[in-house]
Amino acid sequence: MSPEAKAYRRAQRARYPRNWKRISRWVIARAGYRCEACGAGQGKPHPVSGSKVILGAAHLNHQPENVSPDNLRAWCQRCHLRYDHPHHLAQIRTNRLARLAAVPPGGLLALMLGTKPDSER
Repeated sequence: MSPEAKAYRRAQRARYPRNWKRISRWVIARAGYRCEACGAGQGKPHPVSGSKVILGAAHLNHQPENVSPDNLRAWCQRCHLRYDHPHHLAQIRTNRLARLAAVPPGGLLALMLGTKPDSER
């Protein structure tokens, strides 16, 4: 993992409240240890994929700081990823555009080839 990716993950983790594990367990218990989207049971084989279900607490608005009960759902991996997919695509696009905007003029080809532009040699 790149240093930038590590820094990003640390920054994202810092957005969660200190008691996030307790909140997450509460959300899952509130749902009766079942996915609130598809009904799959914690620790059981998923009815569609067959993989072991691991429930997690999901933020409807993608903001870890918002731990309002109305904003949290207990979802299996499959339902959580399906819900987050459009958000992930938007984040990838935003990050790529930001990286491109930071490339100096004439440096895009060098960036693509993994070399330094002439101005940096």
